[in-house]
Amino acid sequence: SAKNLVTTFIFIPNVLPLQQFPITDPQSPVPVASGCVPTAGASLISYWANHDLPEWCPPSVDSQTLTLRLRARMTMSITPDQAGFTNHQMSLAGAYPQELAAALEKDAAQAGVKVAIHYQRFQADTYLKSLEAGHPVLLSCSQIPVPTKPELCWGHEIVGVGYLKLNGQIYVGIIDNFLPAATNGTPRWLHASAFHDMITVEPLR
Repeated sequence: SAKNLVTTFIFIPNVLPLQQFPITDPQSPVPVASGCVPTAGASLISYWANHDLPEWCPPSVDSQTLTLRLRARMTMSITPDQAGFTNHQMSLAGAYPQELAAALEKDAAQAGVKVAIHYQRFQADTYLKSLEAGHPVLLSCSQIPVPTKPELCWGHEIVGVGYLKLNGQIYVGIIDNFLPAATNGTPRWLHASAFHDMITVEPLR
């Protein structure tokens, strides 16, 4: 029998690999991470701004400003890093993906951008169709290992850019905003079972 049989592969390049960055917050005595949820959302907006929707984020708006703009539209929770997820004990910040979907809708409306945004449970077929249309997808995954500390697992929001069916198993290529890839923009691949929610964004012509 054939080994390593790839039956489906798709990858969307040029999704900006934004990384979380420290900010100050009155709720925390130490720096706080910008958070994976708004950072992933800013990465996706940047993709559309560089393609069909330049008005969503003009070149004068840098990626950190865009992340903070989305962050301000959500209720962020702050968790002290007692387990050692980060190397500098930076507090972690999170938000629900439903809030990200709502924040994207408000942000698009304020920018005058017409898009259809759908929050739903992760389905591999729906995810694949979005990629085939050239649309990256925001994904929520749970209990995935931290790349630099695999003994630790956390929930995470990232941008899905790849789909691979290998030996009957489905893998998802993501742009990780917690750890930069050795080669800028290279995806990290996770089994599809790691994902539970998704947000699709479709331009309305």
